Amino acid sequence: MTPLSISELTTQDERWTATIEIPADTAYVTGHFPGEPILPGIAEIGLVLQVLERGGAPAVLTGLKSFRFRNPVRPGDVLQLELRPPGEQASVTFDLRRGDDRIANGTLFLEARGESA
Repeated sequence: MTPLSISELTTQDERWTATIEIPADTAYVTGHFPGEPILPGIAEIGLVLQVLERGGAPAVLTGLKSFRFRNPVRPGDVLQLELRPPGEQASVTFDLRRGDDRIANGTLFLEARGESA
């Protein structure tokens, strides 16, 4: 099994961008769905959290707002993720694309890892 790969990450002030490769042999698609594998939506959310961690802002998901899955992600896809890092509102607005196709977008509510509830 090959993990999802963040091959490029740029963190510039109010906009972070990442290139994410979905390996053809990733276990994330095993059984989802037989004969027509797609990346589960929860793994797409996990991509945003992985990018935050890699960019130095690890967080725990506490909620979703206006979240939309628009197109499926398949093994072999290369995705572009653009997000606004968490600020005072402790939320991240993101847009996940494959070329010109929007895959998912929305807002995640977060708590910085290590904060108590």
